[in-house]
Amino acid sequence: SLFHTFSQGAIIAFLLTSALSFFLYFRNKAAPKWILGALFILAAVIAAAALVWIKRSMAIDIVSEFSRILMEINTYGQRIPVWIGAVKLAGTSPIFGAGLGAFRYIFPMYRPNVSIFIPYAHNDYLDLLVETGLIGILVFVSGMYIFFKRYIKLLNMRRDSYVRAIGCGCLTSAFSVFLHS
Repeated sequence: SLFHTFSQGAIIAFLLTSALSFFLYFRNKAAPKWILGALFILAAVIAAAALVWIKRSMAIDIVSEFSRILMEINTYGQRIPVWIGAVKLAGTSPIFGAGLGAFRYIFPMYRPNVSIFIPYAHNDYLDLLVETGLIGILVFVSGMYIFFKRYIKLLNMRRDSYVRAIGCGCLTSAFSVFLHS
């Protein structure tokens, strides 16, 4: 169902976190590294086959959509101009930002040539930068670094493979949300 949404960020986050999941789970195993690569390729082939089977009539559309995802990030021709405007806005208060929730009120002064109301930057990190400045970004990145570092340390201390697998799944889920935002 994720692929049917055609959400570029979600699909890319899913693929990257799947690779991270394989790496985290099998990194301490005695299996040769080529097996990891083969398992990842097999999973990609199975996912592609499932997509084709689910929407046989839309197989060509799915292939063209994947091509579009890889070539275009600028949704509806507005996302990149909004990001550029958000970066300009962040430059007005780079240290402390404009204040939480202020984006929707002050962005119209920096709005690119788009005809719709833009309540947020369509990028959580740019929203955070505009609203809290470099201080907010630094606090957020530090918190995420500490979280992932401690979680991986705790995960490595576990000996039960079932608990490690669940922990690995939770970690990659958190990484997926972090990446997709």
